[in-house]
Amino acid sequence: MKLALGTAQLGMNYGIANKTGQPSPSSARRILELANQSGVEMLDTASGYGESETIIGQYIRTFREAGQHQPFQIVTKIPDPFEGEVQSAADARTRMREQVLMSMERLSLSRLDYCLLHSSKSMFSHDGLAVEWLREFKQNGLIGKVGISVYTPEDVERYLELDGLDVIQVPLNIMDTRLLRSGLLTELGARKIEIHVRSVFLQGLLLMSPDEIPAYLQKAVPYIKQLHALASELQLTYAELCLVYVRDLKEVGRIVVGCETENQLREHIEAMRLPKLPQGVRDDIQRMFSQISDDILNPSSWRKPK
Repeated sequence: MKLALGTAQLGMNYGIANKTGQPSPSSARRILELANQSGVEMLDTASGYGESETIIGQYIRTFREAGQHQPFQIVTKIPDPFEGEVQSAADARTRMREQVLMSMERLSLSRLDYCLLHSSKSMFSHDGLAVEWLREFKQNGLIGKVGISVYTPEDVERYLELDGLDVIQVPLNIMDTRLLRSGLLTELGARKIEIHVRSVFLQGLLLMSPDEIPAYLQKAVPYIKQLHALASELQLTYAELCLVYVRDLKEVGRIVVGCETENQLREHIEAMRLPKLPQGVRDDIQRMFSQISDDILNPSSWRKPK
């Protein structure tokens, strides 16, 4: 199954369309149990996702104590080691190694399956030392696969200049096809880079009804209406259409999707089993959403009025 469970919602109140807040510890455990029983093989988390790593670690520990195999592969992300006050490169390396070790401890892992730099600026700031150290930690056995979480097509271009990385996490969804149109998704696939896609619902914006969309995102409303009309025509829910569109991109290895409830997760799992979209529909979608501005597609550009 390409579906990977994003766990930001398990550790904090996350997402523009989140109506229920952070799940309780018992609800979070039930969500993880449902994922495990349903064939979801990967969890995506980060040291910056509140209590997420700790919640996952508590769940994993029960399997180890029972003498059972680890139920999931875990992807976690760490911050740029040069953020804040750093006296020297040596101090930054020490900080980064401590971040890796702390994530391992919280996750109850003897090594990290995947570790990504959470900030794309880490690629080339300070002569790319953070990437060099990440590769070093992999060679030393602390990490299985290493990579970077990026935000823009320009970030992907810079990523492709680097060697020794295994995985990239990119934003991509039914409205944001910049990586397809630029050929960058194809190039990543040709280089055997493992591609994890996030933001398949654009932080929930694509699932909101037009009258729920905040004033500072009103320019997205016409596109949301087009998307919803297309879903209705295809007799799919909005979420189903978004998931199936990305699922069928052959280069995509994993689709990272978060949820606040068990029902949401069940719906996502069922959506992953739906038939493919006809190629004509896929072509229409790419034409329909080819002119959307970056300030809609990139949540870091969203600006709430003060």
